This record gives sequence, C-alpha cells and structure tokens, in this order.
Amino acid sequence: DSNVYVDPTLPALQHFIETDLAGTDALWKFVVYHHPAFNVGDKHYSEQHMRALSPLFELHGVDFCLHGHEHVYQRTMPLRFKPTDESKAAPDHGAHRLIPGVFTPDRVFDGKQATRPDGILYITTGAGGKELYDPDQDEDPTKWLHPEDNNFAYNARFHSSAHSLTVFDLDGPTLIMTQVDEAGKEIDRITVTKAAKA
Repeated sequence: DSNVYVDPTLPALQHFIETDLAGTDALWKFVVYHHPAFNVGDKHYSEQHMRALSPLFELHGVDFCLHGHEHVYQRTMPLRFKPTDESKAAPDHGAHRLIPGVFTPDRVFDGKQATRPDGILYITTGAGGKELYDPDQDEDPTKWLHPEDNNFAYNARFHSSAHSLTVFDLDGPTLIMTQVDEAGKEIDRITVTKAAKA
C-alpha cells in the first residue's frame, strides 16, 4: 500500500517488508506497489515517497519494482538509491513527497549484451490506464530531467503514445521482460540473467 496516508519510513512497515523479503530464497524477487518511486512523468512527479524503501529492497536482493499511478510506461536503468532526507516521505508533506538522494545507476546494462543489472529495475506499467499522460515526454530523454533530481538521468525508456502492458517470461536464471502495445507491437524488450541457485 503506497497511498497518501502511508509513511514508508515507519519501523513497523519496514519490519514487515524486511521479514517478508528475508524469509524467501526465491531466485527472482518482485515488489509491487502503486505509486512509482522513480518517475519522470510530469503528472505525478512530486509523489515519490516510496523511494524511502529502496535501500531495504537493495539489501534483500529485489530484482524488479512494479507500479502504476502514472498512465505511461517507464523503465529505469538498474538503480541504487540512498535517501538524503526521508522526512519528505511523511504524509504531512501533502502531495509533494519527493525524497531527494544519491542515485547510482548501472549505465552498462542494456538488456541485450549486458544482461546482469547492478541495481533494481523500476517499471512503471500504468499505460493500461484510462487516458495516457505526458504525451510530450514520449521517447524524448531531454524531457525526462527534473531540477528537483538535479536533472539526473535515470530513465532508460518512457513510452506514452500507446496503451501497453508488461509481460515477464522466466526460465530459471533468465528473464525476458517485454512491453507490448494495444496492437500487439513490441515497444521494449530486455533480458535479465543471474547465477542459478545451487
């Protein structure tokens, strides 16, 4: 639950998440919540309070975080993030809950030749929503930069010109993620690999 009344810095919530993630030896770990932690879309840019949980997810080997809310498709580079002011996660900050911090992106991963990411892939898969947002940002990296994030580029893809959905195909230590639009056209595809568990 990532709604406006949620404070992701609450110890009880963090304990629940940590216990859940530490309690599995799953080869692949997915976390799903509604409000994107890393979102360059203009419509809901200020609502990024879930960034507070990134270090916890990294610690426990999360591979993907999936969200909606923003009616577009976005994929970050593999990302590590260290919050510098978690107080902005509190609900009393209203609609402006953007947590600042230090980004460490994996710029080597391309999902084709380099398939082992160093960091979490954050996927905003909200392009099945009623109407699509931010059409002027579609596939234009110059419009994905925001001063509040020091114009730091962490997104790899942003598609807002067609409704779409995300498909995951897993075969042991190999995962293929495909984004498919409403006409069946593939608009993004990455392969992610990892060492198989013994």
